[in-house]
Amino acid sequence: VDLGVEKSKELEIGLDYGLRRSGKDWFRRFNGSVVYWTRSTIGTIYKVEVAPSLGMSKFIDNAIDLSSNGLQASLDINLFNNDNFEWTFGTRFSTTKTLVDRTPSGKPIVVEKTVIKEGEPLGAFYGFKPLASITQVKSDGTRYISDADAANYEVVNGMVVDKTTKQVRFTSEKEKLGDATPDFTMSFFNDLTFYKDFTLGIQVDWVKGGDIYNNTRQKLYQTDRQ
Repeated sequence: VDLGVEKSKELEIGLDYGLRRSGKDWFRRFNGSVVYWTRSTIGTIYKVEVAPSLGMSKFIDNAIDLSSNGLQASLDINLFNNDNFEWTFGTRFSTTKTLVDRTPSGKPIVVEKTVIKEGEPLGAFYGFKPLASITQVKSDGTRYISDADAANYEVVNGMVVDKTTKQVRFTSEKEKLGDATPDFTMSFFNDLTFYKDFTLGIQVDWVKGGDIYNNTRQKLYQTDRQ
């Protein structure tokens, strides 16, 4: 396979702003910025798994196309300032999302717990879920548990359990469990300076969204899958 150049195209729109007030102790200065960006990446270089019959396990190819966008904003305020005390406040906001537009032959690429799949966000992770019903079916419409074996199972705490072994029955097809990318992140900063000699800094971070996969908890229920 001839390896091509990975190409990226980006559009960025930004605004810087500021306001200064003289002769005032409170709200003496405001300044910040807002930036929106969108990017497309064509032919991301990636090692693709192939059939062993080709004489190799992987080859490098321009395998993946990605599209992403995001917003970043900042604000800094000089809240109070006199000869003995100064208080400054700042905040930062960021949100971003990357989607997979193309994979080789449209097939998902499995990387441990994550899957690179067309139409899904980059950072989504997949795994086997416990069956929630004894009559649950696969994507092809067939039952996981046949009528003949249904009496051997029961539903406990919303999960199908084998009555004899007490093991939870899992799906055989990986499903999307979550997305590690947060909806947004924010940070808040406060700097308090006393008599121009001592500064106390306080930072608070806020992350909304972003799922975390608990692999240890999975092992408590599942021993036959990785």
